[in-house]
Amino acid sequence: MKLYRKPVVHITFWDHTSGGIEYAKPYYCEVFGVLYEEDELAYYVASWVSERNLKDSNNEVYTILKSCVIKKRILK
Repeated sequence: MKLYRKPVVHITFWDHTSGGIEYAKPYYCEVFGVLYEEDELAYYVASWVSERNLKDSNNEVYTILKSCVIKKRILK
């Protein structure tokens, strides 16, 4: 997978929480990274890419459900 052909994105989204009643509200979150895949359910974003290889096991990858996204912006 060629890294330089994938867009870099900034996604803001809601995430779940767990714990007592005082922590029961969703969190406002942001992620920046390489949008290496997308399907009808989610965006797949790599914020840490090792050896310029998106399939390396040292990568840090986030799956963001589209239903939770507030805003998605492609960075230049």
